[in-house]
Amino acid sequence: MASGGWVRIPPPTYRQRLLIGGVWFFAVVYVGTNPLGTLGRGVEDAIGGGWITVTATILVGDAAAAALVLLVVTLLTPALDVHVARGLLRLRGRERPFADLVGALAELAVDTPPSRYDKPRRRPRRDPVSLRLDLAGGGRFRVVLAIGPTTTITRERAGALIAAVRGSRITAPTASYDPDGRFTHLNFPGRLDIPGAIRLIEDPQRARAQLR
Repeated sequence: MASGGWVRIPPPTYRQRLLIGGVWFFAVVYVGTNPLGTLGRGVEDAIGGGWITVTATILVGDAAAAALVLLVVTLLTPALDVHVARGLLRLRGRERPFADLVGALAELAVDTPPSRYDKPRRRPRRDPVSLRLDLAGGGRFRVVLAIGPTTTITRERAGALIAAVRGSRITAPTASYDPDGRFTHLNFPGRLDIPGAIRLIEDPQRARAQLR
């Protein structure tokens, strides 16, 4: 919604943050299960309680990991305000010109080829499509464009974000052996120039299929 010329792109909802961080959470749980089990056995040796103590230690560790993942996702996807007429972004309370945007990256979940042993999915995947925008000076932030088959950014917000991208200095990187950038999509997967970032914002679903 616009207020005083500013168009706000809100951060992801709590449910969307869970979906975005789900892969990382399961990865952390997978990696941390054995260390947490070892810790639980150590706690059980010290205070007793048998398998209940071990299980409780693992559950507490998993809960802490989930909270940490949610915190990281929250920090990486802040609310963004865009003022098209003034050419300004407001991020974490600081105003910056559109020209401070210097890089763009499409972030998509890895889609592994289906196996004949896989069971048919009853529901469509809920993988997020995010646009990471890099700022001059090393900062970066993300805007979630879609969750699964649902585009989450409204037309008004997409228009404001497109205006910011058009006024930016976003360029796709090139390798020394490919100065024309013909193979940038292979050398730097997901990296976008201004037209590519605009296409992603305009139609995240079509761009999802093209970028895989």
